[in-house]
Amino acid sequence: MEQLTSKNRKRLKNKMAETFNDHIRTLSPGMQEILLDDLITAFENRFKILNQTELNMYTLTNVGVKFPDATIQT
Repeated sequence: MEQLTSKNRKRLKNKMAETFNDHIRTLSPGMQEILLDDLITAFENRFKILNQTELNMYTLTNVGVKFPDATIQT
């Protein structure tokens, strides 16, 4: 997954600000910005990990590796 464009990142930031407004309004504007930026970065990083994991599973499946039906736990 590529990083979000600045336009998409700003749109996501605005949606998150709207969604979490009740929870973050007590923070100063500066702290709100930091929190929202951190949330977006964490969101991007999680998707990168999930996409990489999915790619690895797909690759292993294509070479014949069998996986149990149970959920993989870490």
